[in-house]
Amino acid sequence: MMKKIILLISFVVVFAAGAFTATVLHIGSPIVTIDFTNNTTKKIQSIEIKQEFGRPGKVLYQISGLEPRETRTLRVYAPAESAYEVIATFADNSRVVGGAGYVEAGYRVKESIGLQKIESKVDLTGGYKP
Repeated sequence: MMKKIILLISFVVVFAAGAFTATVLHIGSPIVTIDFTNNTTKKIQSIEIKQEFGRPGKVLYQISGLEPRETRTLRVYAPAESAYEVIATFADNSRVVGGAGYVEAGYRVKESIGLQKIESKVDLTGGYKP
């Protein structure tokens, strides 16, 4: 009887440790990683990201104060096929609009923000593996 209790407790501890590790590392989570790089000599006051996925409405994210040549990373929840738009507003209030558009969980996108356009490069090698 004691062996069964020890075995049960061991199983629960190992399961909890695995679940905790998977949660912290986002293993199996439907995440899209987006790297935003300011490839200009002007400061970006804000970057607004409007995401849509399989339900009415949009999810909004915002990044503030991106210096010239600086890169910031955003991880967004994407439980289904998703699309997003990027609006970068510079310190002088000029704007540029773009973004990769379609993404799925596991994608990594590099958004290169210029004065006239936003260039997207999508890395499909990550892949979502639930």
